[in-house]
Amino acid sequence: MRSMTKKRVEEAAAARATREITLDIVEAGIEAGKQMMARLLEAYHQTGKTP
Repeated sequence: MRSMTKKRVEEAAAARATREITLDIVEAGIEAGKQMMARLLEAYHQTGKTP
């Protein structure tokens, strides 16, 4: 889980064309992970299977 969060934070920094990791970028990376988990859980609840 930690490595996935780190990857999302780095992707958020890259999307903003920076290598500097700030609190805003960390929050954006964590939010992206939360949204992904919400979509996966919703798909699971609808189908009973993981996508």
